Amino acid sequence: MGRGVVVALMLCLMGAAVMGEDPYLYFTWNVTYGNISPLGVNQQGILINGQFPGPEINSTSNNNVIVNVFNNLDEPLLFTWHGVQQRKNSWQDGTLGTQCPIAPGTNYTYKFQVKDQIGSFFYYPTVGLQRAAGGFGGLRINSRLLIPVPYADPEDEYWVLIGDWYGKSHKTLQGFLDSGRSLGRPDGVHINGKNDIDGSGKALYTMKPGKTYKYRICNVGLKDSLNFRIQGHPMKLVETEGSHTVQNTYEVEPGKWTPEKRKNYNLLDGISRHTVQVYPKSWAAIMLTFDNAGMWNLRSENSENRYLGQQLYISVLSPEHSLRDEYNLPETQLLCGLVKDLPKPPPYST
Repeated sequence: MGRGVVVALMLCLMGAAVMGEDPYLYFTWNVTYGNISPLGVNQQGILINGQFPGPEINSTSNNNVIVNVFNNLDEPLLFTWHGVQQRKNSWQDGTLGTQCPIAPGTNYTYKFQVKDQIGSFFYYPTVGLQRAAGGFGGLRINSRLLIPVPYADPEDEYWVLIGDWYGKSHKTLQGFLDSGRSLGRPDGVHINGKNDIDGSGKALYTMKPGKTYKYRICNVGLKDSLNFRIQGHPMKLVETEGSHTVQNTYEVEPGKWTPEKRKNYNLLDGISRHTVQVYPKSWAAIMLTFDNAGMWNLRSENSENRYLGQQLYISVLSPEHSLRDEYNLPETQLLCGLVKDLPKPPPYST
């Protein structure tokens, strides 16, 4: 009788563990070339499931996201999830140097958790200048229902994926940089892959007078800083790159940096950012906390500069080889280069 009680208790605990796991979201992406016309002229773009921009990933904090990517381009492909922390999981960061690219005609499944995050992010392809051809889309991380947010619920919310755009293909632009030329000035600006170039004035969204709406605004362009406003309507910033805003004044300073400037650093409650804009003839101080084991890419978000080498890798090591600090290299991880024929390292202990 005692044995039966113990078995029943164990089964109940196992059932509770399964029921308590965070939800999984599954996506299948077919990545192809296709005709797009962000500036009113047809050109070759990168589509995801036939869409430009790509499909939204609509998740909630702590969800597990599974994205099976089929690469039907004629070139290698990787996606990065800009701003997602990838806790203990640099294996899914999607940059060359942390992951081998998905070869043409093959597929790879990304598996990551949007752990303890909220906010508006986006994904994009990281190989070469593929971002100049599309392949980007919005990644929304909603706050869990029991966690309050510091503003009232809006009537609705919309994406504004805004960016500069070049009329030439990404391979042509890559050739410019390879030959020592600059990309030059972009040909225009698009919002959600569209530009009112024909003057039709067709609205992207329809709103009701007197209501409040949330806009998730991401700069998906290559190099230009863009200002966004809606004429005749006030706008309030409620979140930036995963952090609800506080009423502090930042001036992320002109002139030349000197060691004396360290006395003015905010080391207490500086706002958390994934990108920092440094204005011409100015400087910015960045504080990094190395609390996430793995190999991480620190790069310029000016795609021209990044392609030409303005990036580096930071290896964050943990003295304890344990799953508490870093996940194991996935069995399905793509291998390439010098490590392709080497045996995979033994798994960490729990």
